[in-house]
Amino acid sequence: MKVLVVGNGLTWTKRPNTNFILNDEILIDTPQGSTKAMKDIIDYEKIKYILITHFHSDHFTDIHIIVDIINKRNNKEKVSIIAPKSFFKRLKNIMKSLEVKSHINYLKNHFNVIELKGNEKLKLDKYIFESFTVIHKVSIALGYSITDTTENKTVGFSGDTCMCEGLEKIIDKSSTIFIECSCTQKSNKHLSVQENINLRQKYKNKNFYSIHVTDDILKNYKEILSIPECNENIII
Repeated sequence: MKVLVVGNGLTWTKRPNTNFILNDEILIDTPQGSTKAMKDIIDYEKIKYILITHFHSDHFTDIHIIVDIINKRNNKEKVSIIAPKSFFKRLKNIMKSLEVKSHINYLKNHFNVIELKGNEKLKLDKYIFESFTVIHKVSIALGYSITDTTENKTVGFSGDTCMCEGLEKIIDKSSTIFIECSCTQKSNKHLSVQENINLRQKYKNKNFYSIHVTDDILKNYKEILSIPECNENIII
């Protein structure tokens, strides 16, 4: 499996917001600015799946642009969007607010929208997608594990979360985990540096990469937390 880390930052950094492209065909999160960050590194003709973790702008709001791009591509195979409940309603509201209501028809023509409550499993083509409810002080937030059955490998993505049962389940399912690290101090919405370190010590047989990091954390903990570079390819 190949994970392209498009960005490793968050809203308050100059670096691109955190999102990923898995095996050239799975796009994970669509934060504001991601279409510009991905311009020269993504082949939209290959995208088969889009996963959304939650509806904060640094994970979601470029989705309407990507819907437009997919509509214009040569490949007419439908793309599956896997997202938390209320995705379709929220996206329609965004399109109406931005006066691109015509894009709603693109959703019907070019996408299969699968809304999840969390703690559900999907088998689509060669992939098994499992969603896990995580705690981020929003209406719904999901993390995911993705298994490539042809390689028998599983990678996990925490989304934004504090320490919770859902996060532990993602780690348990996955051999490699991309885990958020937004805080220097413990928080009820995000994971801290020390919690990232503690998880590495607890699960010594797992591979962790910390993402969604502030400039301060990148500067002081890059090696300790195995923070990947923007546009870095990681082979699992």
